[in-house]
Amino acid sequence: MSKKYSRLTKQFFLNIYARWKSYWFNREGTYSIEMARISLAIIYIYTWIRHDLIDASYILRDKTPELYVPKSIWVFFGDTMPSEQFLDLIVLCSKIAPFFLLIGLFSRTASILSLVSNLMVRAMVESFYPGWSHGFNVIFLAHLAFIFAPVGNKFSIDTLIKKGKSRSHSFWPVLLSQWAVALMFFMAFYWKVLSKSNVLDFKWVFSNSMRNHIIDRYIGVGEQVPNYLVDIIEIPLAFKTLALGNIIFQLLPVFACFMIRKPLLRLLFGCAFVIEEIGLSLVMQLDDLQWIPLITFFIDWDYLLSRSKSITQITLNRPKRIRLYSTFIFLFLGFYLGFGTNYLKKYKLGVHEIMAYPFSTFAMYSQIKDGSDGQPYQKRAIRFEVFGSLPEEKAKFVESKLQRQYYNCHVYETQTEVNSFISSLKSYVYNGFDTSQIDSIRIFRAIQDFNEPGSKTYISLSQKGLMAVFNLNTDQRLISELDYSVNNDSISFVVSDSSEIEYIKIISKTHVEPLDSVINSSKINIAHLEDWSFYLAYIQTSKGTFLHWFRKYPLIS
Repeated sequence: MSKKYSRLTKQFFLNIYARWKSYWFNREGTYSIEMARISLAIIYIYTWIRHDLIDASYILRDKTPELYVPKSIWVFFGDTMPSEQFLDLIVLCSKIAPFFLLIGLFSRTASILSLVSNLMVRAMVESFYPGWSHGFNVIFLAHLAFIFAPVGNKFSIDTLIKKGKSRSHSFWPVLLSQWAVALMFFMAFYWKVLSKSNVLDFKWVFSNSMRNHIIDRYIGVGEQVPNYLVDIIEIPLAFKTLALGNIIFQLLPVFACFMIRKPLLRLLFGCAFVIEEIGLSLVMQLDDLQWIPLITFFIDWDYLLSRSKSITQITLNRPKRIRLYSTFIFLFLGFYLGFGTNYLKKYKLGVHEIMAYPFSTFAMYSQIKDGSDGQPYQKRAIRFEVFGSLPEEKAKFVESKLQRQYYNCHVYETQTEVNSFISSLKSYVYNGFDTSQIDSIRIFRAIQDFNEPGSKTYISLSQKGLMAVFNLNTDQRLISELDYSVNNDSISFVVSDSSEIEYIKIISKTHVEPLDSVINSSKINIAHLEDWSFYLAYIQTSKGTFLHWFRKYPLIS
C-alpha cells in the first residue's frame, strides 16, 4: 500500500512538473523576445524624450537632503544621498543604454544597464516624496521579469558580429513579463472588489467612489474638472457604469496569461489594458502612454512571423537552467503577489516599509470614497495661500501649481519634516516663479468634505488650520511648537513654549462635543482614545490657529 501511495505521489508531482515545464519552457519565443527587446528600448527612449531629467542638478533642483528617504536600489547605498557626479553617470547611462538595446549591440549588457540605470533615476526622484507615483512601475517590473532573456539573436547588430547559426529560445521571459503587466491591473481589480472580504464586493462600483475619485483627482490638486466629465459625475448611473467598466478592463488582461496556445484570444485580452490606459488618460488625465508598447508582450510574434502560422514547440533539456529559471519565476511572482496583496506586511516586509519600488500594492483609486450614516466622505488635504503684490489671478495660479506639486505632503507632521518640506517648497518657488511679487506663503492642513451629486460645490473644507507660514523675503518660518505621542491608552502633548499656546482643542469624529484642554502645564494627557479613530488637534497661539491630526492604532500582539 505504501509503495503504491509513493508511486502515485511521485507521478502526481511529475505531472505537475511536466505541466509547469510545458507552460513556461516548451514554446519557441525567439522572435517574441527580440520584439520585446525593441519595445522596451522604445519605451525608455520615448520616456527620455518626453520626461527628460537632463542631469543630477536638474533632478535635485528643488529637493532637500532632509526629505531624502532612499527607495529601490538606493536603499543599498545607505541614507546618504549620492554625489551629483555619480548621479550624472547614472543619468547618462539611462539615456545611452536604451539605444544600444534598440539596435542590438551588446544586447544583454544593454538590457541590464537600461533597467538598472532608469530604475535608479526614477527611484531617486521618488525618494524625496511620501510613497511613490505609478507611472513607471509596470515598465520596470516587466523588464525585471525579462532580465534573463537571451536578447540579440534577431534584428540586431550582435547577429552580424556572432558567427554560426543562432538556436531557438524559450519564450518564458516574455510570458513572465506578460504576467507582470497583467498583474498590475489585476491588483487594482483586487483592491476594489476582493480585498475587503472573502467574496466579491461591488460596493466600490455602486457607491459614489468613482465620482469622488474623479473630483479628488482634479479639485484635490487645484485643477478644474474637465467639461466632458461634469455631466458624468453628476449622474449616478453614468459614473457607476464607468466604475463597472473600469474593473472589467482591469480584470481581463490576466486571462491572456492562460491563452498562450490561442494567440488571437491572448492578444484580445491583452488589448483590454490598452483600453484601460486610454480610459485613465481621458478620465484621470494620467497620460502614461509609455505603457502602450507593452502590448508587445501579449503578441505571439513567433506564431505571427512563422510561415506555417503554427505554434512551434521546442524541448529545453537543460535541467539546471530550468531549475534556475523556475526559481526566479516563483520568487518574482511570489514577491509580486505578496507585495501586491500586502500579505508580506505581516512579516514586516510591506512594500512601503522596505521601499521595494518598483513593486507596489497598485491600490490606486481603490479606496471606497463614500459617506456613511448621512455624513459626507472626508479626506485629509493640504492647501496653500500666496500673499504679496501679485494680482489675484496670478496668486491663484501659483496656489494651484503648489497644490499639484505637493498634494500628498499633508502627511508631514514633525517640525523637522515640515521644515524640510518648506525648504523644498522654497526651491520649487524660486525655480518656477517670479518671486518679486510674492511675500509669504501659508500652508494649511484641511479636512475635505465630498458633497453629494447636485450640490453647488464638489468639495467643502469642514476643518482647516495652519501647518506653517513661510516668508520668502526673510526666510522666517512659523511652525507649531508642539510634539505628541500616542500610546495604547492616551495621547500626551508636550509643549515646548507654553506661553505661546493659549489652548489645545481635540476633536474626535466619534464625539459630538469637542474635548477641550486648556494648557496650564508643559504636558497634558487625553485618555480613552478609541482604536483606529481619527482625531484633530487645534493649537491656538497668538500667531494663528494650527492644526495637527493623529490616529490611535491598537497594539498588535
